[in-house]
Amino acid sequence: MRCLIWNILLCLLAGNLSGCAVFPWLEPQIQGPPPPDIFMGPPTLPEAIQAINQNTTGVRQLQTESATLTVPNLPGPSLRANLAFESPRHLSFRADIPLIGSHRVLDLGSNQDVFWMWTNDELLGMRIPNAPRSPVYYARHDEFARSIAGTILPFEPIRLVELIGLVSLDPNGQHEGPVPIGNDRLEIRSRIPTPQGDWTRTLRIHRRYGWVLEQHLVDAQGRYLASAHTQDHRYYDQDGVSLPHRIRVQLAPGQPQQFDFEINVTSYLVNQLLGDPAHLWSVPQIEGHPLVNLLEQQPEPKSPNLSSSQPNRQEAPVRDPRIGYRPDYRGLRELR
Repeated sequence: MRCLIWNILLCLLAGNLSGCAVFPWLEPQIQGPPPPDIFMGPPTLPEAIQAINQNTTGVRQLQTESATLTVPNLPGPSLRANLAFESPRHLSFRADIPLIGSHRVLDLGSNQDVFWMWTNDELLGMRIPNAPRSPVYYARHDEFARSIAGTILPFEPIRLVELIGLVSLDPNGQHEGPVPIGNDRLEIRSRIPTPQGDWTRTLRIHRRYGWVLEQHLVDAQGRYLASAHTQDHRYYDQDGVSLPHRIRVQLAPGQPQQFDFEINVTSYLVNQLLGDPAHLWSVPQIEGHPLVNLLEQQPEPKSPNLSSSQPNRQEAPVRDPRIGYRPDYRGLRELR
């Protein structure tokens, strides 16, 4: 169970958000084209919600292969990371050790039907002697709350996009604010109904540009579930959107199972994707690592007609027709 929790936590570098302000903060340093002033004065709540949602809906697709993932207390250097997103539910987030050859460490993602998560416990030095190799866990979206992941984590991997500020607020939801916090930000609190009771999400946005700078999520018992802080925002004038290039996240801050990580991005490709998108949105099958349904906790049986047109690659087609097919996808160029 402990191994499974580590796999889920480490792979779920996707979550929702929460916490208390734990990272030092400076006035944002603007790079690239100057962003427009979204608020000319103190905004009303509808104006703030409209600004946040407009920036989010402006990003239909997002991709980067120039990211790094840093996890404190893990051995080795920062991991090289690739992220691709297509609204509303398509996500691929992978990380590997930046050495010659294939050293995949993490693969998590989501498509219209399922989400998945996998970590290479051997390369991370987390494998238990004589234990089976780390599975590729998956579950259907509509089964998440009933899966073991749903008992440990309050969110699915697709929520990773919220960590980079792509948040949507229901105009008809329960919100309070915006209230001035310090010199550069406004705070909005929202009630989020869940089967476990109402959670509270706190957003802190820039008072002029409307950027989401902090996100905090607290459950119905008052426990912090996660916390996200973003920096280095840049305005992509062709698409009229702003995105952060440094994201710091804490899961379960202040609790024994606290888990921290940081994502740094050199640049994004906005509203276009490189390569065939269908290959990004499929659960990987990795040789020697079984495909396991989180709800059932049992490996999928091998299909007798399973075959691969590229037998030497690390990832072969997935056998489950509900999940799709995914060949090796390491040929994309770096985005600069």
